[in-house]
Amino acid sequence: MDRQNRNFRRVVFAFAAVMAAGLAFVLLAQSNSGNGGAPEPSVEEVLSSDDKPEVTEPWVPPSEIIEEKSDPANKALKVVVNEEENPFFTSSFTTCANATYYGILYFDKNVLYTSGNSAQTPSASVIKVFIMEYAYHQIAQGKLSPDSTIAGRNLKSLIETMIQDSNNEAANILIDEFGMSEMNAFWQNNGYASTVLQRRMLDMDARNAGKDNYTSLDDCQAFLTKLYSNREVYPYSEMLAIMKGQNVRTKIPVNLPSGVVVAHKTGELNDVENDIGIVFSEGSDYAIIALTFNPSSSAAACSAIAQLARAAYDFVP
Repeated sequence: MDRQNRNFRRVVFAFAAVMAAGLAFVLLAQSNSGNGGAPEPSVEEVLSSDDKPEVTEPWVPPSEIIEEKSDPANKALKVVVNEEENPFFTSSFTTCANATYYGILYFDKNVLYTSGNSAQTPSASVIKVFIMEYAYHQIAQGKLSPDSTIAGRNLKSLIETMIQDSNNEAANILIDEFGMSEMNAFWQNNGYASTVLQRRMLDMDARNAGKDNYTSLDDCQAFLTKLYSNREVYPYSEMLAIMKGQNVRTKIPVNLPSGVVVAHKTGELNDVENDIGIVFSEGSDYAIIALTFNPSSSAAACSAIAQLARAAYDFVP
């Protein structure tokens, strides 16, 4: 009797296994008949047309998009450093200080004549253009407006006097409002690798203790290129207009013909004479960066920067 029960259970289990296998086969067949036996679709295939931008060109997944660098002439930048091709290689500017850095970028020709020795150097008040860019970034983000009041003063007015009159009080108000670490992080994230703020304006105790404000030839060139490339786009259009209203005109504009428009920002300390800007010329608009450290004299450095700017104006690349 026990043997018969065991045999009966074996038959039941075998029958159940056969039925389960048959059911699985039927379900698989139905699944294949729904898509014609096609293989499983890829991630891209399951995206509906609503998931893709409406563009005339083939859709590119966001992970494959690469941001292009700003290029005002839409062609590769030619960089000229060597003495044979660089007409500014032996200019008086290169000998006016212990350390000199220069760059002259002709926008329509997309050619850069440069000392090619970019390094971190004291910025003096040139760093104020980077503070201005940070302020307008806050405005563009909707965090502030040009009419915002900071320390009882209008934000746009603070920016204008900081740039056009190189007013250090206005700069310090903005530094205190924005914070050094926040601005330094912004500059690093936006490609200004050598630009850093370590002290308030005219804080000579901090400078004597080894803290200073820095920038570089490459960072200034990057800023001016961005400014010119976006000269018709807010907020760069407004930054450019402010720089065109510069009242400290002791360097780049001095030897240029009357009426030539220059948007620039100077910087000076007892051991620094700097000026960076854009010259709007009939021949070719150009950016000019002239940075010095430990000049033989302030007068000699200012004169050398003015001569460099005029040589760049007269030169036809």
